[in-house]
Amino acid sequence: MAEEAIFWKWVSVNTVSLVTETTVYHWSVEGDSQPVKMFDRHASLAGYQMIHYRTDKNQEWLLLIGISAQVADAMLGNQMFTHYDRAHIAQLCEKAGLLQQALEHYTDLYDIKRTLVHAHLLNPEWLVSFFGSLSVEDSVECLRAMLSANIRQNLQLCMQVASKYHEQLGTQSLVQLFESFRSYEGLFYFLGSIVNFSQDPDVHLKYIQAACKTGQIKEVEQIWRESSCYDPEHVKNFLKEAKLTDQLPLIIVCDRFDFVHDLILYLYRNSLQKYIEIYVQKVNPSQTPAVVGGLLDMDCSEEVIKNLIMAVRGQFSTDELVAEVEKKK
Repeated sequence: MAEEAIFWKWVSVNTVSLVTETTVYHWSVEGDSQPVKMFDRHASLAGYQMIHYRTDKNQEWLLLIGISAQVADAMLGNQMFTHYDRAHIAQLCEKAGLLQQALEHYTDLYDIKRTLVHAHLLNPEWLVSFFGSLSVEDSVECLRAMLSANIRQNLQLCMQVASKYHEQLGTQSLVQLFESFRSYEGLFYFLGSIVNFSQDPDVHLKYIQAACKTGQIKEVEQIWRESSCYDPEHVKNFLKEAKLTDQLPLIIVCDRFDFVHDLILYLYRNSLQKYIEIYVQKVNPSQTPAVVGGLLDMDCSEEVIKNLIMAVRGQFSTDELVAEVEKKK
């Protein structure tokens, strides 16, 4: 038998039927027998999904039953039947490539997860709606299965599901899911879809972290400048640890929440003096006294401090500068 069997079924205790694309064989498991050709498949069954094979006791008549995917789709779509073995029909649908119909009939999580591995073959809108029929635990497990199978292929769909059902599934569990796969891209776009409607400090912090890790810093500039939901101390510490090539996000956060002294110490210790100049000259010259105080704490040279003051002369309070210098004596 040179052809590959696409369907098989026991017809007796010692004989199995093998169905190929063109032929039906019987094969006795006793001795060294070879498959015996019983009949050729009728041409009208080409492309059909084989679902059953029967014989009488003496094997005088033989019956091969198949169904086309189009017919099965129409029958299930029209809800022609209400009482039938749903699990068996689901298996047949899956074998025939009718994945949507298979998922509509499966109830076992293992079967659903296995079918969802091929999520890219399903209609995205239908699939997102399908998740609404699952329990919270099953939804998260199915998302995990999809990401495990092919994260590049299924990430977009998982982000859509997460965005639509985050209130039911729990934002924290979804964040942990994306983080477990180190998918900061997925995390960034998921949180980006909800951050403007959330007052959860952790959502804002995770969004900022994901933006930094994916190089999307410009996309969250409005968050740095305007959000009142994130924890300034946590964000400041993260930005210091992130060692970004552009220190503007850290500068904005420290200026907004009066962490100027911490900012100057960090920039000076990390040889980022040019950002001290940018802060004083372009961001907030009125904070020059506090900047000078920080530089004095770092034993910065008088020449550097003098040049910095001269660059923004007249744009800050002289009294505050004098008071800051007096405190350091």
